[in-house]
Amino acid sequence: MPEKIKVGDKYIGENNPVFIIAEIGSNHNRDINIAIKLIDIAANAGADAAKFQLFDADELYKPGDDLYEVFKEMQLDTDWLMKLKTYTESKGLIFFASPFDEKSIHLLNEHGVLLYKWASSETTNLKNLRVAASYNKPIIISTGMCDLADIYEALEVCKATGNNDIVLLHTSSLYPTEPDDANLNTMKTLKKIFQVHVGFSDHTMSSTAAVVAVALGATVIEKHITLDKKMKGPDHFYASEPKEFKQYVQDIREAEASLGSETIEMHSKVRKIARRESIYAKTNIEKGEIIKAENLEIKKPALGIRPRYISAVIGARPKKEIARDEPITWESIE
Repeated sequence: MPEKIKVGDKYIGENNPVFIIAEIGSNHNRDINIAIKLIDIAANAGADAAKFQLFDADELYKPGDDLYEVFKEMQLDTDWLMKLKTYTESKGLIFFASPFDEKSIHLLNEHGVLLYKWASSETTNLKNLRVAASYNKPIIISTGMCDLADIYEALEVCKATGNNDIVLLHTSSLYPTEPDDANLNTMKTLKKIFQVHVGFSDHTMSSTAAVVAVALGATVIEKHITLDKKMKGPDHFYASEPKEFKQYVQDIREAEASLGSETIEMHSKVRKIARRESIYAKTNIEKGEIIKAENLEIKKPALGIRPRYISAVIGARPKKEIARDEPITWESIE
């Protein structure tokens, strides 16, 4: 597993900010103005990337199939791609998409996308996955419809092309996902077994699961966004509206900031509060005078040398006169 995965000017990996994807998907409803507004929402919220879905219904289903018309109505106009990419990047975001057919894989590469997202419904399509992996771009793979064997085969296909820049996204393919179906501990299993970076594609209705996912080591979080949950389409009702998504991103950023480090060390601000103690002058001490035990006392707040070092202070000499009740610092003695 690479320590981190470079995507444009950003990195995915531990000790890097969580890579937050605003999943626009097909919530543009075939209206480029809606697509542009959703990119604005992603940027204003502080996301790292805006993602779409790219497919040709004719490549996926036969005309007359129950899902053919559904996908036809959700299909992104490929003539929009360069405009959407340019606009997304002008907002400081990374533009990419989930391809659902081989033609879309090549088309995204031609438009210079920096990475691919692989939908869990497509993970067993190893032929197309091999094509995408061969472009040697990072691949984020959702696992919601996969068992361990499916995931193993998908990773082997990618690695066989020499592509090791892989992130596995745990998700539940239930829309929406109830908290007791989120099963976030699965991320730990994925990381342990497959030794790759992990993340979470969130279909729950709040930020709680995402915050917990960050605490469990998620390096990527993906969330569907919409202008309005009441809009027509299969992915609007569980997606985040603008204010919700802005708060969602803020909650994630606060969560990762709260993790801090594994080092056990008192914060510099804490050292100065009144409950800590340090060494003070009990009497006036002249410059050059040998400091004796009777010249010293322990008081609050902790503005000077810690009490544990009092033996080092005894026998030292002040560089300047130290007044009674003045804290003794290392800079004031020699």
